[in-house]
Amino acid sequence: MYRVIGTEEFDISFNKIKLKAISENGQAIELKKLIEKGIEKLKYDYKYGEHITKKQIPIEYKKKYCVENLWKLNLNSFWRMIYTIR
Repeated sequence: MYRVIGTEEFDISFNKIKLKAISENGQAIELKKLIEKGIEKLKYDYKYGEHITKKQIPIEYKKKYCVENLWKLNLNSFWRMIYTIR
């Protein structure tokens, strides 16, 4: 099993979603479930998502997060999670 760690920005956003879900916000409840499922998938198979080529990695990600590889995990037809492997 692998360890999945979010950035500070991810943690802040995910905590806001969790708070909205507690207040029974339908969209937040669904998104919270999707994110939790996505994280569980990555714990068992970190390459579960779709690899993004190096030339498609945004420069901001390279500068801010020192990203050398990038992956996309489709949570459903609308939401997706972007992650890197370290």
